[in-house]
This record gives sequence, C-alpha cells and structure tokens, in this order.
Amino acid sequence: MIESIYNEYYAAGLRVVSLGMEWGPYNCIAWGESFNLTYPILDDTDNLLYNKLTYNYVPHNLIIDHNTVSYTHLR
Repeated sequence: MIESIYNEYYAAGLRVVSLGMEWGPYNCIAWGESFNLTYPILDDTDNLLYNKLTYNYVPHNLIIDHNTVSYTHLR
C-alpha cells in the first residue's frame, strides 16, 4: 500500500521514508529487497525515532507533512 502511494505521488513531491531494525530474519536492506520497496528505509536499531513515533506495533506507517502527522496506520 505505501509503495503504491509513494510511486503515484512521488512526482508531485511526496517523499516516503520508513524506519526499520533487525527483526527476525530481516534487516532494513533485506526487508526492502524482499518486498520490492523502492523508498528509503532508515536503520533505527537504537529505537530513537520508533519510540517517539509509533505505538509499538509493526509495521506502523506515518505520513508527516510540514505541520503535523497527517496519517497514521497500523498494519
């Protein structure tokens, strides 16, 4: 879902960035490759951003504009 939003609105200026960490068999690179993701996935192994932006449920998707969080989705 996020990949399709990213692809559809990239030319209009939307940027998508995900947070990741080592989880089971995955790390950020393997996660992106396994699911054919083309947007950046930041390695947040220290949970510095994860603890501030999520509800401890993965994946948790946020869209943040220049004012605030405009979309949050648990899935």
